[in-house]
Amino acid sequence: MHTRDNPANGIKALLSDYLELTKPGLSLMSVVTALFGYFVTPGSHSLTAVFAVFVGTALAAGGAAALNQWLEREEDARMERTADRPTPSGRISALGAFAFGMLLSFAGVGLLFALAGFAPALVAAATIATYVALYTPLKKLHWISTYVGALPGALPPLIGATALNSSIGLGGWMLFSVLAAWQIPHFMAIAWLYKKDYIDGDFAMLSRYDDTGKTVAMHGLLFSIVLTAICLFPYFIGRAHWAYAVLSGLLGIWMIYGSVQFFRHPEDRNVVRRLFFSTLIFLPIYMIVFLLGIQA
Repeated sequence: MHTRDNPANGIKALLSDYLELTKPGLSLMSVVTALFGYFVTPGSHSLTAVFAVFVGTALAAGGAAALNQWLEREEDARMERTADRPTPSGRISALGAFAFGMLLSFAGVGLLFALAGFAPALVAAATIATYVALYTPLKKLHWISTYVGALPGALPPLIGATALNSSIGLGGWMLFSVLAAWQIPHFMAIAWLYKKDYIDGDFAMLSRYDDTGKTVAMHGLLFSIVLTAICLFPYFIGRAHWAYAVLSGLLGIWMIYGSVQFFRHPEDRNVVRRLFFSTLIFLPIYMIVFLLGIQA
């Protein structure tokens, strides 16, 4: 029996589709980095602010993801890896996706404003606006969208930092910078792995104009080097333990090595996949290293 033939199963499937609209994996990363920005900022922490940052960021991130899928529903329908998403597949209407995205976005910003203040609400609103109104349409026009998209992806730590203190500390700015640089090798790997999909969807990703993969890989390599320099910055200004410098330096070298391998062997999808998974592993490990090694 098809799940939707049973009312209870149908409701469960519909809820699952709406959850999928929020891109739970990406939204979770936003929540984790927002909370990180909150807890590494010096000040008087409170359960109310933690709740606001946790729930408000989750709602705002989910709303932005839903609006992104609403805008890209026609492009998603042409790409193999996204054709079965709720809106292009027809399981959720375009109006339903739009209304859901707007509801979550306003709820997230409103909750942050009510419980944490104007600054975190403003950062959350800026995150949604740059992701939906700037990055999403730009993907159809120019490959520079990958760099523009790094901004909303890096803003969540500042939601947490501003929820505690009007002056953003080292922790907030560091994770903002790390996330901005980290996204380039991460998304360049994705762009090359799914080059055909992006062409089918008529997205102007850099990989579309690169026949060999060398240009895409070079962008990833350059920003792996930038990422490593950013990670080492707190040590050179006397705000981190030597062990932090060693561990973060090793993480950076690991990213550089993966990017060099991508540059040398762009035709080998396993090499590119390894870089992609390395970026996923890098971030949580770096956050632990940061917590243990930075002097607030």
